[in-house]
Amino acid sequence: MALRQLPSDFRRRYGYRPALMESFVDRQRHAGTCFRAANFLRPLRRDFRAVLGAAAPPPEQALGPAEGLALDQFAHN
Repeated sequence: MALRQLPSDFRRRYGYRPALMESFVDRQRHAGTCFRAANFLRPLRRDFRAVLGAAAPPPEQALGPAEGLALDQFAHN
């Protein structure tokens, strides 16, 4: 519910609609056990990349059976 309400509340208060939202837990004040969904970045608009001037990432392509096994690229792939 907060994700749906935040953009309009933010626009009303600050005059523009945010494109992304980040949540976090202050580990000095809270253990984080009931805030497991925190520490994430969430788009608030479908066009957030365009609003921020970022290009969309290239589409992922499946690797062949013998591709991506080199040790220097294994974790990345």
